[in-house]
Amino acid sequence: MASSETQARFGQSVKGLLSDKVAACSVDVIALTRQVLKISRSQELLGQAARNMVIQEDAIFHSEDSLRKMSIITTHLQYQQEAIQKKCAIQAPELDCGVTPAAHRPRFHFCQALHLCVCLAVRLPPPPHHGI
Repeated sequence: MASSETQARFGQSVKGLLSDKVAACSVDVIALTRQVLKISRSQELLGQAARNMVIQEDAIFHSEDSLRKMSIITTHLQYQQEAIQKKCAIQAPELDCGVTPAAHRPRFHFCQALHLCVCLAVRLPPPPHHGI
């Protein structure tokens, strides 16, 4: 009888150990599943960050291109400003309408030349009127 009782206890202890191992494995599987999900989410975030970086690179490229074009336009405007200033200086160096063009300088660079041209246009006689 002692041996059947010993076998029953041994069977109970084996069942207890086995159920403890199954519980531990279940906990490990759950932890592993959580880790896989976390890694999957991290990969999604990394992919999204890579896409955003490509978009930003493209925006930077277009900004550089726009700045280059604006620089070219600025150079052309400077040439036009110089041409206007030279033309106004040649046409009416003695004109002075009393308004200081320096007051306009903070807003426009070519305002002085434009001011001289406007003064010249104001002092010119009006065009002849043709009666029809």
